[in-house]
Amino acid sequence: QSTVARNILNPPIIASAIRIVPYSNHSRTVCLRVGITGCPFFEQVLAYNTPQGMVRGATLELLDITYDGVEDPVTGFLRGGLGQLVDGKYGSKDFRAFGENGVIRGYEWVGWKNKSMGPLQMDFTFKSIRKFKTVLIHINNHYTRDIQIFSRAKIYFSNEEGKFGDDRAVDYLY
Repeated sequence: QSTVARNILNPPIIASAIRIVPYSNHSRTVCLRVGITGCPFFEQVLAYNTPQGMVRGATLELLDITYDGVEDPVTGFLRGGLGQLVDGKYGSKDFRAFGENGVIRGYEWVGWKNKSMGPLQMDFTFKSIRKFKTVLIHINNHYTRDIQIFSRAKIYFSNEEGKFGDDRAVDYLY
């Protein structure tokens, strides 16, 4: 089942960067997309850094194939670009369905296997400091197909590049 979880930040948090770290007690694959809304500024996400998604089997690609930054050829880490996580689109409920491109199964989702890499960490950088009111995390939860929602996510906010402290974190439990 596909679920949109809305977490309203009260009071709003002012920051220029966000780090999302989803946790799971199981080694199932986590599929997600992220929507972040704030005050009506014109500044947008400049870039995000995260491990590349994964391929599952011969026909299912949970990769961020529209990412326009640099992908490390050894680690697969994505750095300095934008892609599917912030394109404003939600994946269909059936993560195995053909995406809007009609060719690749799983195209609308980016997914990671928990036990393959340690904690997943995604850093989003914005043009300037902004006031965040809501963080939307769109997830896919098909437990019977080895796809599962994370049980917890810590969302960190920063006003300085690369510095995220627990004193500015929101703990999201699902």
